[in-house]
Amino acid sequence: MKKYTSHNPNSESKTIIYNNNKIEILPKPFIGKETIIYNNTPVPSVGFFGSFTNVFIAVEEECFVQYDIKIALRWHFLGYYITVKRQKKIIYSNK
Repeated sequence: MKKYTSHNPNSESKTIIYNNNKIEILPKPFIGKETIIYNNTPVPSVGFFGSFTNVFIAVEEECFVQYDIKIALRWHFLGYYITVKRQKKIIYSNK
């Protein structure tokens, strides 16, 4: 179980690699539009201003795995945080 997280300082995007599966998160919480890409496939998402939670099922090594990705504005509206859960276990958070 290897985990790798990268952040591009010139972009708001985050990339999380977990067990050779890549999750790209392109958040725009101030306008209510987020993009999530799992292994180069866009994941359908619905969001609104301020908070966004996406739950999707992926197949990894012939097993179903649930991911929960939450993007929300901080309480003072000066930034946002991202929490990624895999099978209800946090694999990334900057909260």
